[in-house]
Amino acid sequence: MTLNILGHDDYNTYIVDIESDNLSATRDINTRVYLVGVMDVMTGEYTLYNSVEEFRLAGVTGTYVFHNASFDVPCLRLRGMTIRDYYCTMVGSHTLHPESSTYHSLGALQPTVKKALRELLTEHGFNFHGVPKGSEYSWYGKGDMKLDALVKEYLVRDLNATCNEYIRQVLAYEHTPAKLVDVLLTVNIPYVERIISMEQGINVTYDDHVATVLAEATERSYKACFETVGYIPNPTIMDAGKTPYPKAGYKTVGPSCVLTPFNPNSNAQVADALTRLYGWEPHVLSSAGNASVASEVLEALDYPLCGSLLEYGKSTKLMSFCGALRDSGGIIHPSYNQCATRTTRLSSSSPNIQQIPARDKVGKQLRRMFTARPGYTLLVGDQSGFQLRIVAAYMSYYFGDGRLAECFNRGEDVHQFFADIYGIDRKPSKNVTFGWLFGAGVTKMTATANRGNPNPIKASVIKGALASLEANMPAMPGIKKLFIDAAKRDGGIVHDWLGTRYVIPELLSRDKSEVASGERKVCNYVVQGFEASLFRKLQNEAASLVESYGGRQAFCVHDEVGYEVPLGVEDMLIPALNTIMSPAFSEFTPEVDDVHGLRCECEFAPGNNWLDAKGE
Repeated sequence: MTLNILGHDDYNTYIVDIESDNLSATRDINTRVYLVGVMDVMTGEYTLYNSVEEFRLAGVTGTYVFHNASFDVPCLRLRGMTIRDYYCTMVGSHTLHPESSTYHSLGALQPTVKKALRELLTEHGFNFHGVPKGSEYSWYGKGDMKLDALVKEYLVRDLNATCNEYIRQVLAYEHTPAKLVDVLLTVNIPYVERIISMEQGINVTYDDHVATVLAEATERSYKACFETVGYIPNPTIMDAGKTPYPKAGYKTVGPSCVLTPFNPNSNAQVADALTRLYGWEPHVLSSAGNASVASEVLEALDYPLCGSLLEYGKSTKLMSFCGALRDSGGIIHPSYNQCATRTTRLSSSSPNIQQIPARDKVGKQLRRMFTARPGYTLLVGDQSGFQLRIVAAYMSYYFGDGRLAECFNRGEDVHQFFADIYGIDRKPSKNVTFGWLFGAGVTKMTATANRGNPNPIKASVIKGALASLEANMPAMPGIKKLFIDAAKRDGGIVHDWLGTRYVIPELLSRDKSEVASGERKVCNYVVQGFEASLFRKLQNEAASLVESYGGRQAFCVHDEVGYEVPLGVEDMLIPALNTIMSPAFSEFTPEVDDVHGLRCECEFAPGNNWLDAKGE
């Protein structure tokens, strides 16, 4: 038997795809899974089964290849299938080229073959005016033979597209570093099981008090926005004698327009207000070609309005999140995606629990709502200083500078460590450290440091802090240059110590501003990416231990992971989890080096809810 680069026997590998009424098929046995398509990778021959049971009885065994395994696998398992050896082409695509999730959709990867079901049905005369998106998947088997035939054609197209994509990836991975293949097969593909576990859901005990606090914050920040901007004139000018408000009973003497209150949800109004009030000139455009006023843009601007806009945006998003918790019926099922970011960090939606604030009062109150089921407890661990530990490890390995590593080893205040180097207070030192690390300019660092600060600092202070960093800790700027030089040598690609790759095409541009943008991103991608891929690896290693005690992974938010385990086993699990999640960085260096004895640090604690388990 000859195995391909992915460890699969080509003569025993099958593309598998399913069709169901809706996404609840992963957890609701009553949701129909009405078609299962199976294609032999070697021959291209396919069979369509009318149920999961029919597929199971057919006895097709081997490696199953899915495009979205975190959906297909739990659907099939819930209906009696035993699935162990499988591969996901979406994960394979993202590992090759980390990019947003739209880049890794089957339609984007295989556009000449793949068609959306609605697109296919529209081509054949079906009218979707006013029809909710996605409802067409539930029309199969209702007596319309023409529609049923088109759904089957759609499934066969998906099988062919996935097969083409799988073959493309096999050929692509034959020409990549062995460590990247190892990351794919030992970290990213196994992590699908963690996502399946987390999407089973977590209990929620809703508390209206948080929504009240957020409503007050929304009202307060909106009022601040309105006091700054005021009313917005409607661009439509009406002639004299017109009645702008018919019920008011008057007519205008001269040309007039309607005034409307400033709307902070309108990107166009926000951009106009920033330009009108402060002379702002946009340098970043949205995908539609309009001036971007995304949060990262506003954070870089030191205008009074921006602080109010950011507070308004944060509170309204969290209000929506609270609404999802309120309407959840006591359990939420977030959708997790490891194939959605250029840094490979995990994202989530419906609801997005990644947006829960880390340390403020609202974040704590939200964490209190996440609870264990009766008879279980939550074990929560949080990686301490993960990103800066990675920086310390790289500084030690490549430059022999162990001062930051020793600071961690001694358990000292790392932000005070940097404050002493910069010659500034501790609070703004955090903004300087992370701002510099992730490519922020002096203006953005100053704006971020001054937001909510009663004693604002000047940009010259930030510049002085950066000069002190260059002079007193050259190894830190040194690793940034190391990453940039490596990426430029390798066609805009750089790898971390695990072997995860990051693609920065901006570095290859002829546009100097794009190159500069790429240079600012490189260190961000490597540090955040290594953090994300290493954390996935550690979660995979902890999974079998937790499951052996009857537990499961319940959630993951940035550097925090939560397990739901039976009451009474926590004292046995916690020491073992602390060990697994706190490896020495020397385990990952390219060559043997103790990197000043630096380790990850993660300590678990139990609690009936997420907040209690964090000990806050």
